[in-house]
Amino acid sequence: MRSLTDDQPADVRARIIELDHRSASHLAVHMLDAATLAHGLSDSPAGLLAWLLERWNAWSDNGGDVESVFTKDDLFTQPRSTG
Repeated sequence: MRSLTDDQPADVRARIIELDHRSASHLAVHMLDAATLAHGLSDSPAGLLAWLLERWNAWSDNGGDVESVFTKDDLFTQPRSTG
């Protein structure tokens, strides 16, 4: 989460709060039910793809079209995190 300061413009503060609210459920599932999520995503390539695409779409400035920012090659060939 980002720190809010009194000297930030109101529109910047509102955007930070909005982004924090959008990521709250993502963080909660990782903290509260990480094992279930990990087993489900590691056992289902389609589930993992859906999970990743949802995040790439939500976290990129794409105007509702993730392929305007990333190519299919980008989306399908990103190396998996090992840590």
